[in-house]
Amino acid sequence: MKTPKWLKWEFLPWKYFYFPVYIYYLILSLKEGSMGWIAAVNPQLPLGGMADTSKNSLLVHFQKNLIPSSILIDKKLSDLELKEKLIASDLTFPLIAKPDRMERGLGVELVKDISALNKYNQKNKFEYLIQEYIDYPIELGILYYRYPDSSVGEITSIVQKGFLKIIGDGNSKVKELLKKHPRAGYFKKHIEKQWSAKMDHVLALDEELLLEPIGNHNRGTTFHNANDLINEALVRVFDNICKQVPDFYYGRFDIRVPSLEDLYAGQNIKIIELNGSNSEPAHIYDPEYSLFRAYKDLLFHYKIMFRIARINHRVNSVKYISAMEGFRILRYAEGNRNILRATR
Repeated sequence: MKTPKWLKWEFLPWKYFYFPVYIYYLILSLKEGSMGWIAAVNPQLPLGGMADTSKNSLLVHFQKNLIPSSILIDKKLSDLELKEKLIASDLTFPLIAKPDRMERGLGVELVKDISALNKYNQKNKFEYLIQEYIDYPIELGILYYRYPDSSVGEITSIVQKGFLKIIGDGNSKVKELLKKHPRAGYFKKHIEKQWSAKMDHVLALDEELLLEPIGNHNRGTTFHNANDLINEALVRVFDNICKQVPDFYYGRFDIRVPSLEDLYAGQNIKIIELNGSNSEPAHIYDPEYSLFRAYKDLLFHYKIMFRIARINHRVNSVKYISAMEGFRILRYAEGNRNILRATR
């Protein structure tokens, strides 16, 4: 019998799940005498990358071979202007469309043709990225940090993403296969909305149907603890990659790569997205991971960020921001998220 979703801690709403983190953050803030210390983790980013951070502003620092081809679209662009910009870019469908300043997969869509892109454009109220769709078989979230007084960093978390899909048996309809799937039922409404026209379709034997192409936990992707992939060769690869971004000391790279051999060689890596101080050690969301271990790992990473901020503040003279300014950034970002949710 499948465990109800509400009994699986990995699906707790993040605002509730983070309650112990709020307490720990307050303790660190009292220790440092500032609520705004997190802004010094990555000094070039709002709150160190906690909120309202432009994805495009980070990706443009990397060598072209490390990132998907992409274009930034103004929120007021007409469909005709959009088509002209797309033609000039040489991008071809399918494509990924995503808001430039949102988190946790909000507003990210795979668009398969110009009609779908126009629909996305018309309902969009913010700048967004159109990005080449990279279909390499391995997607990882790699959390890297480096102390400002050190020339080398560390990798403390790797999550490997298992995309939500079903496999045909030659007899069962899609809706029947969904009922048998161990996790699909947790995302029933989302799947039925996306695949309503295929519910009565029978998949051939061993035919795969990818139900969700976006690698986000809250959209059905299973997060697998892949910390066993961490080694010195990989750390050196990300030492070199991270130094391409000025004043960047902590964050998670969401990447796709054809093979582990390519990963360790630093070849054919595509950085889909880079996050700053809002980055979680996403391996904790492995279904087999205990809640106690998850909190232990999560708080450990806040301790790392705190030390980075202190070094930047005391050695590199990076200023902390006021609590008022920090809350203003958070409120602004939350307001934009609410606006975006209302259009979805």
